[in-house]
Amino acid sequence: MSYINGNPTTEEVYGEDVKIKIVRVSPFLNGVEVECRNYVPEWTYIRLTIKELESGKTVFEKIEYCNVDVLRAERLATNIDYLAEITVCNKNMEEIACSSPRLFRCGLFPGTVIDYIHPGDVTYMRSGEFVGSPYIVKLDNGSYITSHDVFSHVAAGNEALCRFFVSKDYGKNWRFLSEIEQCTWGTMFERNGVLYIVGCTASGNGDLVLYYSKDCGNTWSEPQILARKDDEIYYRCAPTAYAEAGGRLWICIAKFKNGRNGLAVISAEVDADLKEPDSWTVSDAEYYNPEWNGAVPEWTGIMIEEGNVIIAPDGEIKIIARCNSHRFDTPVPKPDNIRAYILKVDKDNPAAKPEFEKTIPFNGSLHKFYIQYDMDAQRYVGLVNRMTTNQIWQRNVLSLVSSKDLNTWQIERDLINLEDINWSEDAWKCGVQYPTFFLEENEIVAVVRTAINGADSFHNANAMTFHRFKEINDKYRF
Repeated sequence: MSYINGNPTTEEVYGEDVKIKIVRVSPFLNGVEVECRNYVPEWTYIRLTIKELESGKTVFEKIEYCNVDVLRAERLATNIDYLAEITVCNKNMEEIACSSPRLFRCGLFPGTVIDYIHPGDVTYMRSGEFVGSPYIVKLDNGSYITSHDVFSHVAAGNEALCRFFVSKDYGKNWRFLSEIEQCTWGTMFERNGVLYIVGCTASGNGDLVLYYSKDCGNTWSEPQILARKDDEIYYRCAPTAYAEAGGRLWICIAKFKNGRNGLAVISAEVDADLKEPDSWTVSDAEYYNPEWNGAVPEWTGIMIEEGNVIIAPDGEIKIIARCNSHRFDTPVPKPDNIRAYILKVDKDNPAAKPEFEKTIPFNGSLHKFYIQYDMDAQRYVGLVNRMTTNQIWQRNVLSLVSSKDLNTWQIERDLINLEDINWSEDAWKCGVQYPTFFLEENEIVAVVRTAINGADSFHNANAMTFHRFKEINDKYRF
């Protein structure tokens, strides 16, 4: 769909010539919310126009008076591709500037769509065309901040644009915040009123980079390089769980060397100036070894990846890592055979590589998962894509799991299940994946990379969605 003949969307060009641009598209069942940034100095009216892509027919038009940057259209049909366009006019209704159009398709989405990129929309083609790597944090001021990158599987761009959004009403409404041009696979956190994100400058061959914001994500620093790639190693990371232990902040990253992915950690003293690259230590990496107890034959260079840093019950620092333990061209005999890998971090020697400890049964380890510790329930909780079929790419079931000891995990319940409700799109075309979350009282507050309603594939998602899963603690089985 990205190569529509005469594609009406265009790659956004930033500069003095840009007068107005659409910065967020959020479709819902029979409508869409469109947000813009307006750089016209004097204007009176703003107009949202919706057209059918195929026929060019105008099906909706709405005019607002002054100081409006979010407009909604309703009573639209599903399964139809539309174009949204915003125009600003003077007091005589004469057009001053018009945005580039954006593509969208209405439909039923799980949760609330924060941001959406139609698979045929080339607005962000300099980076890519699909929504990836969602993350969410709650700031000390109560605001929710989310981020996602924009990636491609057709080498369309550099896959390094990161977009930020804010909600000041607990996720009910969202607004666009800002963008960073060289940041992918980001992990966010706040310390002492400063918001940080650690990521990579490029997805294929990047440096490890940190950005910080002193104004809650509205503006960002220049890139602070924590580790530079060289002829032998480049860096990868993922939006995974981090931890604070031993007076240090710990985040799992990956070092890609000789075609193989190894897991490492970066860490810094919590009282250090985290804005300074010299405050951070990058450890050596542990690479997959098929001789590990419980390991399987190595069939790809990326056997372990996307590790969550967790504090174990004994106070030790562990990484629970995704493992691609089954070939993607063969069926999985039993979902119960899927396993995760636990590595131990030396908290007294931050530069030491993590050491393999054990494998554990973990239905969800074929895809990225996210784990936190629930202090109230005295239990670890995680969001995973568990397998319910023999299709190993299946990501259309998002489940809540829990554990007392990190070794034995049980499925509590499915939070989103598109498989068993006979959703109109099969597991190849839809997915609810790459969750990140925080715990807020008795709720899980999460964002998900969602592919649905005409996405390119389950993997190549078209939306970042927000979710609030209520009453979780009383559902745990002790």
